[in-house]
Amino acid sequence: MGPWVRFRAWQPRCRPVANGAHIVLSNIPKLFINVEPGQIVFERDLEILRSWSHSTEVVVRGLHHLQEDSPDDIGKALAAWYDAL
Repeated sequence: MGPWVRFRAWQPRCRPVANGAHIVLSNIPKLFINVEPGQIVFERDLEILRSWSHSTEVVVRGLHHLQEDSPDDIGKALAAWYDAL
């Protein structure tokens, strides 16, 4: 792939709820990695994400780029969530 190919990251304002309401009620396990203090996810988004069935929420420290702010915490949270499945 050349440098002209770009991949768009999921953005909270483009919630998958609008594109697939079946995700909300599915029994597929979901991991929501919340960030404190955070800057992107608003309270109304949190309410929606927390209402999803079969969902687990973890909180890591960070601001905008949580994968850069807390990579080890994210890895530990993902491993713990996966082990609990």
